[in-house]
Amino acid sequence: SIYSHGGGGSDLAGLLGGAGHHPPAGAPPRTPLRSSLSASVKVTADTAIQGGSVLLSLHFHSPSAQISDVTVEYTIPQCLQASFASSTGAAFTACKSLISSLDPSSPPVSHQALLSLSSLPPPGQQVRVTLTASYYDVPAMRPVRDTVEVPASALSFQAFLRPKHMTEQEFGGSWGAHACEAKAEVAAGFASADAYVAASRAALNVECVKVIGSEVISAASLDGQGTLLLHARVGSGKVDFIVRSQNDAFTRAVAACLPLLAEGS
Repeated sequence: SIYSHGGGGSDLAGLLGGAGHHPPAGAPPRTPLRSSLSASVKVTADTAIQGGSVLLSLHFHSPSAQISDVTVEYTIPQCLQASFASSTGAAFTACKSLISSLDPSSPPVSHQALLSLSSLPPPGQQVRVTLTASYYDVPAMRPVRDTVEVPASALSFQAFLRPKHMTEQEFGGSWGAHACEAKAEVAAGFASADAYVAASRAALNVECVKVIGSEVISAASLDGQGTLLLHARVGSGKVDFIVRSQNDAFTRAVAACLPLLAEGS
């Protein structure tokens, strides 16, 4: 029931308990991939952190009619490694699996993909996972083949970043050694540096090291890439950034995500 894509991959057997049932209390919220693939099949998604990886769960449900033989195939970008499993125990072959039946009276069928970064995405390109579902829609009396994309609200490059705890002295002592630098200005209307801190944690998974007036220093880490150092100066209608790491591609990939902060301002 487990298939690994891209080499490596982690064992999902211990992560499947109850995955096909309603989410337990405290579970992450589920994001609709779309209102439906057709009138007969609905798909939602949620993510959870598993060490240095992201566990993406996709839940398939038929609200009104029994649907048989739903073939689901995933397209995984080259920058990701993935291990797949199904709550039904159905086998995955080449990122593809068959859901034998979806019934309105039964819990959703869930697919899990444990994702880890094998390389950095090109600057400006977000991590994108798509799925194609093929089945016969009995109520509509027609075959259905539809492709949908997991939205950035459920999966993105910055989801792989991990907040890093540092002291102000450790941050300052690391600045010179992390010489791969990018500067950026983002139009954003934060009322205060504290408002920026909350938004940056949500959007970038960085941990605030210290607030110094209108300036904020933060840090994060990424498996295989090391430490990210982020300096922000919160101004009137804008934030000026300095991004540093020891890898130019890592620095540029993070800099490309900074405009997302405008959504939280």
